[in-house]
Amino acid sequence: MSVPCIEFVCNRCDFIALDEVLSGPHSYRFDGREISIDRELGWCMQCQTLVAIERFHVNGKLEALKQLREDISAHNASWLRRLFRPQRLTDLCERLSYLRVMLEFYERRRGTEKCLRCSSIEVVPIAQKEYDLELRRFRYHGIHTTSFRHPGCGGTIIAQPHPVRYHRIFSHRIYDHDGVFLGEED
Repeated sequence: MSVPCIEFVCNRCDFIALDEVLSGPHSYRFDGREISIDRELGWCMQCQTLVAIERFHVNGKLEALKQLREDISAHNASWLRRLFRPQRLTDLCERLSYLRVMLEFYERRRGTEKCLRCSSIEVVPIAQKEYDLELRRFRYHGIHTTSFRHPGCGGTIIAQPHPVRYHRIFSHRIYDHDGVFLGEED
């Protein structure tokens, strides 16, 4: 299946980048566990381009944790659910354990977000609202001038629909607990 892309261009120089850097599976692997990487678009001072960077969104995980605890309480409140759906409680408890590991990991790493291309900590995140375009009929529409200044020339980065839809096969990118790239898997 092909996917649309957002193209980022500078209004002063010939800089062009695509948001496809956010695509594909990325995971941390440590202590025998694999945790999906929450990532966002950002500028890497080392790579001198737009890249995927780590995102440690603790508030979102706290909300998910609260909802999961409510789901477990609701499940335990009904003896019928406990009797006829014991696997549901097991699944909820596994998700709760996974969320706790993620929260502990996010708390430990918050403030040390890295570039997922070169592992540099010199990154500047770009909020999605800065470049969010309308998606209609499987295509992006509109042009959005961001408030992000291109570090290379001081120009403004403009988000616009890329005219080509891409079809790619992504490799699973694996990182250690410090955000250092370990390798790819098919």
